[in-house]
Amino acid sequence: MKILPTGLYSYVKYPLPEDDIGVVEVSEEFLQQVTERKADLGEYLTYKYTLKQIEELRSKAKERLIRIEQEQEKRKKIAEYKAFLRKATEDEAQIKWGLIVPDIEEKRKKAAEMVNELRAYEGKPPKEKV
Repeated sequence: MKILPTGLYSYVKYPLPEDDIGVVEVSEEFLQQVTERKADLGEYLTYKYTLKQIEELRSKAKERLIRIEQEQEKRKKIAEYKAFLRKATEDEAQIKWGLIVPDIEEKRKKAAEMVNELRAYEGKPPKEKV
């Protein structure tokens, strides 16, 4: 099957209404018969999509793509935050045992911000005060 542009509607024996402009689908064999003038194009055209339907499909695809990108960004951010929080927890354990002595207040503040943002993604109220 081959999808043809709307220009072929001018050859249709029984034209479609003007607002139903779209694409049509015909077989390769039929195209050969038409070029040899053995068949009437208007008898075999099958209606496929209107321009309105094509635009609707495109907009749905764009919306879906945007949603997928946002979801991927959200997952990436959540993974990033969880990794930071895991590292912060490990650091606190090392600090407790006296293995390292970093600026803990800054890390606690950042961790609290991340916890609150993760809870916001999950639709929960903030847990920790920053």
